[in-house]
Formats: sequence, structure tokens, C-alpha cells
Amino acid sequence: MHKLLIAVPAYGGLSLPTHVSLLHAHQHTADLYTAHFTYGQTSALPFNFNRLLQVAYQSDFTHFLMMHSDIGLKNPLWVPEMFKIQVEEAVPVLSATVAIKSAEGLTSVAVDTREHFPRRLTLKEIHDGPETLTNEKCKRLYGSRLLINTGVMLWDLRVMRQHIPNLAFEFKDCWVNVTGQNGPSIEPSFFPEDWLMSRKLDDLGIPYATTRALETIHIGNAEYPSGHAWGNWETDKQWLDTQGKY
Repeated sequence: MHKLLIAVPAYGGLSLPTHVSLLHAHQHTADLYTAHFTYGQTSALPFNFNRLLQVAYQSDFTHFLMMHSDIGLKNPLWVPEMFKIQVEEAVPVLSATVAIKSAEGLTSVAVDTREHFPRRLTLKEIHDGPETLTNEKCKRLYGSRLLINTGVMLWDLRVMRQHIPNLAFEFKDCWVNVTGQNGPSIEPSFFPEDWLMSRKLDDLGIPYATTRALETIHIGNAEYPSGHAWGNWETDKQWLDTQGKY
């Protein structure tokens, strides 16, 4: 039987859908795993993630599952389903697709097409594509590696534990050179911890994937579900607008 650590990074309270999903994770184990829970409470996001991952690293847990405090899942059997997909796709790292909290219908899944400005996939593109999008499938479909989100992310520690010392979560802030209407200039750039982690996984040759098989709900001023294609954009217009600029 697997020994699973479910870790919830937070800065403030947990949403009601998060509470319910954690309860389901405890109740519906399908005799597949024993569930153990921990949480981190700090505004320094990568540091928070790394502290939680350290708990898993320094223990005998077989799996580590991180779940953000503003996300819920529709399926009560979401954890056994994640285990099933992880095994079927042979990916030690698996995330559930999460919609961004805006009207465009973007997701936090992206294709690493440009160093400072990846192409985010819309819900329409996600639902037109494979139910589970692996890094290798992404390279074949879009010509570049996959960038995934940490909102609901499962690690198989039997494979990943040896790599953790080389896989710290971190932000990247920098200046980038741009070409605008008034000539060359610079702009501030920010690269998030989840996409940086995806790059590290690819560099190390570790298989990973995102799946839409499990519908997530991202909680903000409204609920932003991943279970169907909605939103104003069919593709990432902001990414298209930056072509030739960077």
C-alpha cells in the first residue's frame, strides 16, 4: 500500500472546495494508500513548497501530492484516479489542469516556445487535445516542451526522491530586451516556480504530464472550472501579440 503525503501550501484560509476534496482524499482511498496531511503557512511561495517537499523527502512516504488552498476537484475519487493515470502514462510527476482565474479561458498549462513568454494553452486547446498531455506528446504536437502547474501535483517519490536535491522550487525575475515602437528597451520579466520546475524536469529527462481527466475548480471571485471549454480566447492572444517583440 502506498503512503501518501498530501501537502497544502497556504497564506490565509482554505477554500470550501479544497476542504471537501481533502476529505474525499481521506475517505476514498480505495485501499490504495494511507493519507497523511501537512500544510505550510507563509507568503514566500517557493520556500513554502520546498519546506513541504522536504517533509516528504526526509520520510518513508512513497508519494507526495501538493494541492493549493484555492482549488477543489469534482470527482470524490480524484486521488485514486491520479494514481491510475500516473501508472498508465508512466510519468513520475502528474498535474491536473487548472483554469486561470480570468475571462479568457486560459489555463496554467503552457508550451515553452519562447524563453520569457511561453504560450499558454486555452481550455479549448486543452479539450481538443489528448486527455492527458505528456511532455513528449506536447513536443510532437507543439514543437516544444510542456510547462505544467503545481495546483494539484502528484510525485512518485520512489522515482523522484533521488532528484529532489536538484529540484528546488524558485521564482525568476529579470530584465529582458524588447523591441517596441520607440526602439529597443527593457521590460521586467517574471517566470513562475511551476514552469521553472517543468524546465528542470525536462532537463533531467524525467517524464511528466498534465491531465484534464479530473475536473478542477479554481476559486476566486467566482468558480473557474477546467471540465469544459469556455472563455473568450481560442488561443493565447497575448502570446501572439508579443511575436517579434522579444
